Amino acid sequence: MENKKKQWIYIAIIVIAFAATGWLILKNRSGSSQLTDAADVTQNTAQMDEIQSLLPMGPDFDTSVFTNEKYLELNDYTDLKVDPSELGAANPFVFSEEELAEVQTIREQQAQALLEKQNQEQTLEP
Repeated sequence: MENKKKQWIYIAIIVIAFAATGWLILKNRSGSSQLTDAADVTQNTAQMDEIQSLLPMGPDFDTSVFTNEKYLELNDYTDLKVDPSELGAANPFVFSEEELAEVQTIREQQAQALLEKQNQEQTLEP
């Protein structure tokens, strides 16, 4: 009896969720032409002005900052030289021949150690 009650509650929750999702989708589709009216455009412009007034610099950015003495004294480090030996591989997912040989050696050592361990376990068993 209690399982049936839980089952109906779950079904109701799922139906409500689907209905709410459908309503939101249909509501957004019908409201996609919000900027067609001139009144809507002025309302959105007013909203933008309100948002811009909340910015620390306001709606206008003062470009006199770039002519300030302290700004002009800043050093430009765009001529950074990088030695080619400091750069990594062109494709880090492709191994060089040396790295492949090293990986092969490590795998062989691991396989040899595993074989030795198995041989020791077999000799210890009665």
